[in-house]
Amino acid sequence: ITGLSERGNKKRGLGLKGLVFPNISTVTSISDNAFSGKEFVGTLDLRQLKNLDTIGVEAFANNKFTGNLNFAGLSKLNTIKNGAFNNAYNTSSTIGTLTIKSLTALTTIEANAFTGNKFTGGLDLTGNTNLVTIGANAFKGVIHNPSNTAAPINISGLAKLQTIGAGAFSDNNSQTTLTLSGLTSLETIGEGAFRNANIT
Repeated sequence: ITGLSERGNKKRGLGLKGLVFPNISTVTSISDNAFSGKEFVGTLDLRQLKNLDTIGVEAFANNKFTGNLNFAGLSKLNTIKNGAFNNAYNTSSTIGTLTIKSLTALTTIEANAFTGNKFTGGLDLTGNTNLVTIGANAFKGVIHNPSNTAAPINISGLAKLQTIGAGAFSDNNSQTTLTLSGLTSLETIGEGAFRNANIT
């Protein structure tokens, strides 16, 4: 998918708010900048793209989506590229959850992939059994926790994870402990990876 068609752009001009993808088995990638800066203000739903392998650089960046971001069922998703969802969600409106676990084909989350957004309920990356790299600032500041309750960052059991980039989980209000158990391949934790994450 390279972006909106002419028909899609017309719908966007007529008030198309969200972006809900149907079941299109031929779609394996979403191109760089495909939907960047389109001023979407509704739901983003990728769950029917069952053969999706790659989400490109800033593919959904700089929008104002609302609600949940759920990757459940994307069993072939391999790579989320640099800034793919950077500033994609409206942080002053309806704040939903981020579900990004048990994606068994996922190997790489590049730098700034989700930064600039706010989600409730902590951050659970468990079950991403082939994840190798979490890039710099990938999840910087994504946890919305104004009530200061426990909002855990869970990356335990990622046996193939080798790299956690600089600032990857920084500026999050976790308010609980961090467990790094089962990271048997981990080689690098970048500078400030958990800085200001409010880990107790």
